[in-house]
Amino acid sequence: MNNLSSLEEISQFRAKHYSAELIIDTNILLLLLVGAYDKEFLTNCGLMTENGKNYKIEDYNVLIKIVARFLNKITITPQITAEIWSLSKTKIPSVIFNKYFSQTLESLKSYQEKNIPLSVILQNHQQVLEFGFTDIGLTEAARENKAIILTDEYPFYATFREKIPIIKFSNIVAQHLINN
Repeated sequence: MNNLSSLEEISQFRAKHYSAELIIDTNILLLLLVGAYDKEFLTNCGLMTENGKNYKIEDYNVLIKIVARFLNKITITPQITAEIWSLSKTKIPSVIFNKYFSQTLESLKSYQEKNIPLSVILQNHQQVLEFGFTDIGLTEAARENKAIILTDEYPFYATFREKIPIIKFSNIVAQHLINN
């Protein structure tokens, strides 16, 4: 089962693959970090409103339920941390940036980091052209660690959902809202 579309399916996957890690893509990690900083800020934060996703408190609450299923098994890549810095620096107001990013740094300490060598990423030349270094680094990290990716990027999800375990976040949110 590579394509997980509900919290129940995620729980079933986790029960079968207890040691599996959750690799979080940039936009979803930003939702987690901004929500942890201040849930109310989600509706006004450029990181959440200018990315075409318009994440809200309800999305953050569903994300917390997903992450709780992988406690102490969250993995990120160096490319993700670089994107977190760059996007935060440009979209978080300077008056709160230091406080927000200090808390972000503390949160990042609880995650594992998986570095995929550039030489491995570059073996996927055509995919790098289409998706970039970050996303191909995620796929390689997932393959190496038998991990599952949490993303909200449809083209990335559609391409890899039959190849590696992957969760499309907005599908989980929609399913959760239908069931509740």
